[in-house]
Amino acid sequence: MRFATTPRGRLYPVLGLFLAVGAPGGLFVMRALVHGELGNWDWAVEEFSSRALTYGYIAGATALMFVGLGAILGSHEDLLRRVSLTDPLTGLPNRRHSDRRLLEELARVDRYNKPLTLMLLDLDGLKAVNDVSGHEAGDNAIRAVARTLQRTCRATDLAARIGGDEFVVLAPNITELEARTLADRIRKALAIEASWIATALPPLTLSIGLADTRSVTELRPDRLYSAADQALYEAKQGGKNRVALAPTLKDDPDEPQKAPAQP
Repeated sequence: MRFATTPRGRLYPVLGLFLAVGAPGGLFVMRALVHGELGNWDWAVEEFSSRALTYGYIAGATALMFVGLGAILGSHEDLLRRVSLTDPLTGLPNRRHSDRRLLEELARVDRYNKPLTLMLLDLDGLKAVNDVSGHEAGDNAIRAVARTLQRTCRATDLAARIGGDEFVVLAPNITELEARTLADRIRKALAIEASWIATALPPLTLSIGLADTRSVTELRPDRLYSAADQALYEAKQGGKNRVALAPTLKDDPDEPQKAPAQP
């Protein structure tokens, strides 16, 4: 029997246990009412001593039934929750999951003043792959990006597919230089992951737009997405298969200071 992992899912077996405990108690009250002995202590002692096996059987059977049913319901709800937060094609978190995580990360930024980078990734040339080799090859290309992200991102990052050929990576507590390095590593790793594609097909490449919390004036998801989207547009316009960064509006004390330009 597999028990649920979510707090609400774990509550079902506990509720089932309470129901199981109430079953022999209900039988006792019903018999006491029938015999007119409700509140008679001596009768209660005699009842439990003479019918201990019956009450024990009822308690055990109902406990097994209700706790088991609670575990099944809890696991079912746990599964539904995971499905609702997972992209079915890639197994990555979906847009709903990433939006929740982004709100949590922005709250941490506001509280601890730690940097957060949002990467928007767009798979270049997916339409060409679909046109040349069909949509199954396109799905395989999307899965290749997912595998690349799972293998390349840090344990603290969240990589998600947010629709079509677009992905997002939330990278907390990372400097601009580290974020740029991570984005380039993802981009280069895709070429290795996608080596299964025939040479007649267009190569798989990624355009990536980066924006961190120093790129926005307000810690709001839409502002961070807008800045990253603009950087992604610049990467696309610059020839694709490249990384572009949104302009920084605030200084980062962790970043090394650039030397002034020489005349």
